[in-house]
Amino acid sequence: NPELNFSSSNMFGKYNQTYLDYSQYSEKLHGGIGIYTNNVFWKSPDKDRSSRKNSLGFSYAYQNSINEKWHYSFGSSFNIANTKWTEDEEDGSNIDLGLKVGGLIYTANFYASLNYNTYYNLDLDYSNLNYSELQTNFGYKIKPFKTLDFTLTPSVELGINNKYSPNNNQITRNANIEVQYKKLHLGIGTGYGRPQINLGYDFKRFRINYSMGNISSLTDSPENTIHQLSFKFKFKSKSNSSHRSIFNHNLF
Repeated sequence: NPELNFSSSNMFGKYNQTYLDYSQYSEKLHGGIGIYTNNVFWKSPDKDRSSRKNSLGFSYAYQNSINEKWHYSFGSSFNIANTKWTEDEEDGSNIDLGLKVGGLIYTANFYASLNYNTYYNLDLDYSNLNYSELQTNFGYKIKPFKTLDFTLTPSVELGINNKYSPNNNQITRNANIEVQYKKLHLGIGTGYGRPQINLGYDFKRFRINYSMGNISSLTDSPENTIHQLSFKFKFKSKSNSSHRSIFNHNLF
């Protein structure tokens, strides 16, 4: 089931991100293959510093089943990125390479993943920016409450990020409740530990979604809220296998 995803995020000119990916399951390769591009612009509050990072990546994930309930996948991704920045009226740029290797095991309601990521700067003057990290993620969807047109699905996620150089460990805890009425989706919860709200609508094989992140800052500093508009398109109405939809560039 080939799939195309696009998203654009904005934080009132201080942060902009545009993301595009295409993925497809290959019977010959026994897994999902994909290509993605990510473009990020960031500006400091005092406007003395800004940077723009453009990256292109490729990923592959082998997928198989243990039984009808349990499935597993492992794969890797490689990306190359060019970063340009301005600081105190001085310009600079660098190119870095990224490699991710990981795997996960999952059911319809649960997943656990383990990934090792490393980033290497080709410019020796910026070798201090090199780092590696180990990421562990767990997610669980509580059995949804369903009626004819209405579905309520609570879910929880836990992420552990151990960054080796520089040393910076981080734990994220997210909880979400998704309410679906026919083709309309409403999600309320947290993203990266901050409250957010999502609103989506399905048009056959096409889905549009709007989300607002960090909504707790609406009252005192609304400029710190993050707005995202995303689109998803599936080229076929039916996938070859229900568990293959777990394929995600962020996991590999």
